[in-house]
Amino acid sequence: MSTSEHGEQPSDEQLLRRWHAGETQMGSELFHRHFASVQRFFRNKVVHDDIEDLVQQTFLGCLEGIARFRGDASFRTYLFAIAKRRLYSYLRQRTKARERHEPDLSVTSVHDMGMTPSSAVAAAREHMVMLAAMQRLSVQRQTLLELFYWEELSGRDIAEILDVEPATVRTRLFRARSELKETLDRMLREEGLQASLDIEDHLRATGASQ
Repeated sequence: MSTSEHGEQPSDEQLLRRWHAGETQMGSELFHRHFASVQRFFRNKVVHDDIEDLVQQTFLGCLEGIARFRGDASFRTYLFAIAKRRLYSYLRQRTKARERHEPDLSVTSVHDMGMTPSSAVAAAREHMVMLAAMQRLSVQRQTLLELFYWEELSGRDIAEILDVEPATVRTRLFRARSELKETLDRMLREEGLQASLDIEDHLRATGASQ
């Protein structure tokens, strides 16, 4: 792993700038540093065979859009903003190719578009039900919950990624949690499992399993 002359690891921004300047190893280091998070972002929203390509598109998008990264937000905010754009474009293209219309991702879920979890992404049945329940939310709400609970991004960072006001993030989080709890409780009962007691605990535990 690359280190500075003082023995410190370079920041994400330094890796990106050096990658852009032609040091390909810096790009590899940046990729390995954030690969797991970006893969997790796509895993419960797209078909398995397309995950790798979308991850690669996201990192290349970071390089191609470097002029837009001014350092006033964290690299992770910049990274997930690009991942979100790649996801939305992917979902719209797939749906339009199949149904000849573009989906409204504020109301349409990945379940509605025929997406399913990419193989056994959680060992516990309860976690699998949680993943399926999240897929029944709109893409926007699913993405919001995953960024907040799985990636532990702040409301301000999420607001920048989703291009909304921080107050809007708080309101949408409340509504997304409420909808998810209602959906999850119903699905757990159908599976003969105990209904959820703390939706936030369930969300964090499912994220940790990814």
